[in-house]
Amino acid sequence: MRMVGQGGAPVMHSRLPHPLPGGGEDELALRLAATVNEVRRRCGLALLAHDGLLARLARAKARDIAALGYWDHRSPTLGSPAEALQREGVWTPCVGENLALAPDPELAHRMLMGSLEHRFNILYPHFTHLGVGVAARGAGRWVFVELFAHLPVAGRGSYAYHGFRGSSGGLRVPVPPMQQPL
Repeated sequence: MRMVGQGGAPVMHSRLPHPLPGGGEDELALRLAATVNEVRRRCGLALLAHDGLLARLARAKARDIAALGYWDHRSPTLGSPAEALQREGVWTPCVGENLALAPDPELAHRMLMGSLEHRFNILYPHFTHLGVGVAARGAGRWVFVELFAHLPVAGRGSYAYHGFRGSSGGLRVPVPPMQQPL
């Protein structure tokens, strides 16, 4: 399986919606988001708040990958994660995306944590929000998309951006080596 990735916030404690009975894409997405926040908590990092827009964009990306069969951060129909946010009127200096193809969210998370670039996104201290999307891709295989962003919120549902355009290269900071599996 090939995966590609690229990547001080205030503590944000956000309750994610409860999983739906019977499972499905939403429950798988919630399980992966909860796992990400558990690892961040154990590392002493702020929890990522659930963001409905990020979740919607991540779900669209997962479905796009599953339908078109590509594997890249730049979608032929949706563009890059930063471009997708910009189309929604959100300008952020900090966006990251992880992609995984796995039979369940736990294996997807282990695979992502095993990659320096993906682990960087999961543990990057300046991300404040997370949205996870999931789509079926063949029997027993799921496309998982984690979309991370720094989204300072001015008020309920109002993003506090004033035309800042995020860079395509992303900010790089050292990520501490893992002492033990998370």
